[in-house]
Amino acid sequence: MNVFGTIIDGERRKAMSRIEETNEILTYNLDKIKNLLEKQEVSIITLFNNVQNTLSREKPVRDLILPAAKAMVSAMIDEKAANSLNKIALSNDTVKKRTDGLSGNIKEQLLRRINKSDYFSLQLDGSTDITNKSVLLFYARYEYENVIS
Repeated sequence: MNVFGTIIDGERRKAMSRIEETNEILTYNLDKIKNLLEKQEVSIITLFNNVQNTLSREKPVRDLILPAAKAMVSAMIDEKAANSLNKIALSNDTVKKRTDGLSGNIKEQLLRRINKSDYFSLQLDGSTDITNKSVLLFYARYEYENVIS
């Protein structure tokens, strides 16, 4: 074998080694992604099971949302992070105060932006949910800082 044949053979071996390393890395990452997707699927199934079991309970946030959130955090991060969610105050009064505060803040921001806008459009849609409760959807488009929102 001549010098060029030896060089080409060495380069071929290096290329094959790189391909094998890349294949191992891709296989490892694919396994990690599959594992993550399986954990997410378990979290979604847990969420739906919790919804079915707790729709009629008195404390839906504590009985429904917290277990689902813990399952998601456990699947995505770890059990320690999931257990830290137990520190969140979830009484009905606390949740109502937080919800009212957030919705009030959003309403103020929206009205302020619409009032500053030269143009806006509104769209309303009424519907009824499965418990025969009326729901009104309000959709607004407006200009804010030279961008249509």
